[in-house]
Amino acid sequence: MWQRARRRQVIAGRNVLLVEDDPALRRTIAAILKAEGFEVAVAQDGLEALAQLDHFAADVVVLDLMLPRMDGVTFAEELQRRGRRHGLSLIVLSADLRARQKARQVGAEALIEKPFTIEALLTALQTYPT
Repeated sequence: MWQRARRRQVIAGRNVLLVEDDPALRRTIAAILKAEGFEVAVAQDGLEALAQLDHFAADVVVLDLMLPRMDGVTFAEELQRRGRRHGLSLIVLSADLRARQKARQVGAEALIEKPFTIEALLTALQTYPT
């Protein structure tokens, strides 16, 4: 219990935009992050994520690469094109076989391969502050 309380104290107040197309996974991750003290906004694809960033001041984007309408790579490129990448950490979640290469391509601070543990995600969120 002490470790969990301590972690919450360290990371509380961080704003996370979660971009994940699987509805069940998106709900589960969002609920856990909220329980850990994060402010969370969600999007199911890159287009929704761009719209969310117009009114949600994210510190970190947790980004699936394989998304409908606008994939994660295109989303990250669009962030860069719009000058919105500076000061925003990207943590990539992916089961893509070329995930490591794509994560480097988008300048992600971390790659978490699916399937993953929540502890791996929480560790990445602690390790890569903005």
